[in-house]
Amino acid sequence: MKRISFLLFFVYIIFISCSSSEDNVATKSIVGQWVFNDYKGGGGGNPYGMGGGSELCDIHSIIFDVDNSFSLYTGNYVLLGIYSIDSVNNQIELSIDGQQIGAITNPEINESNSLSGGFNFDDLCVEVQDGYQDADYTKGTTYVPDPIFEEYLINQGYDSYLDSYVITSRVSEIGWIGDMGSTDDDICQTGNCTDEQWADLDYRFKNRIKNLSGIEAFSNVAGINIVGHKIDSINLTKNINLTHFYANFNEFKSVNTDHNPLLLIFSIDSNKPDWSEDIENGLIEPWDTITRLDFSKNYNIESISVPSLGLSNLNLEINKKITFLDLYKNNFSIFDLSQVPRLEELRIQQNNLIELDVSGNPQLITLSTGGNQNLSCIQVSEDQLAKINSGEMQDWNIDSHTTFSLICN
Repeated sequence: MKRISFLLFFVYIIFISCSSSEDNVATKSIVGQWVFNDYKGGGGGNPYGMGGGSELCDIHSIIFDVDNSFSLYTGNYVLLGIYSIDSVNNQIELSIDGQQIGAITNPEINESNSLSGGFNFDDLCVEVQDGYQDADYTKGTTYVPDPIFEEYLINQGYDSYLDSYVITSRVSEIGWIGDMGSTDDDICQTGNCTDEQWADLDYRFKNRIKNLSGIEAFSNVAGINIVGHKIDSINLTKNINLTHFYANFNEFKSVNTDHNPLLLIFSIDSNKPDWSEDIENGLIEPWDTITRLDFSKNYNIESISVPSLGLSNLNLEINKKITFLDLYKNNFSIFDLSQVPRLEELRIQQNNLIELDVSGNPQLITLSTGGNQNLSCIQVSEDQLAKINSGEMQDWNIDSHTTFSLICN
């Protein structure tokens, strides 16, 4: 346990055990935003879907709302859940999806109206200093710490001035966010970039957003287009109406889509995470630098584009509606296409394939497998082989050393 001390900034807090009415007084008294640290950047890793390791560092602030919900801002990620006051054990308990993630224990008030207590979180590495009051926070607002993101909302008419807060009711009506300036400024779209310049995302894109905290208030958003930014973690758990997610050329360590049942299209092409701090802090091992993805809750998804992520495994067992897969430049040696019977286009060039069976994909129109040096044979159905021999499969592109056969040994 690490002892921390932070200033009371909303009202004088009195923790009194006994009756439920006294609990209500205590609950109301902590409503507001408690700020502990400056943002230091980096999403880290955490079981809730925003990184590669087991911990997330540097708590920035907590907002306690009147409805007993909390927003815990840490790194470039916001944790969203429910809090309760345990007056018997004298602590504030924080839970996500019914599971307690930690508690603020033994809160105490001193004569100068500052509060001290202990932060106990198994999966957060806590570096908390003295807090201070953020007087701009008011009920009904959502915290948007990234100034580029807020400037976009101002330009779109959803916010009035740059103060790190937006009116929640206004942004909850937004159906689509995108065209934030970064993509328009992509120098390499002219085709005059060198390979080194193409790979340097900071060179290519300007006005790159680092933190998309605040997106949780966009409860009706169906489309998110954040191509060309510098985002390494995002919480989409409140965006239950999301159908389209385009986030190419970012730095995602993980994207959690467990709470997005309507998701149709998911694309994070050319994603380049910076794992250096995670490795340096011992959060992950150097060989564990792979972006975490799980589509097991996305029953309606039709298109997944995840090239160049270092993936060697991707379970699509429940994703029967998929028609498009871009797995270019990953580390797959085997990929079970029987999971996706409606597949129409597959890009799986430059992997480590040793076998591939497309015989269970009768709707496959486009197939690209170049750059798989150990792939000598692709298994096809009788109907597919007949079309290949008749020249109908013009968009099936393979290496010269690869052949098609009804049975591959």
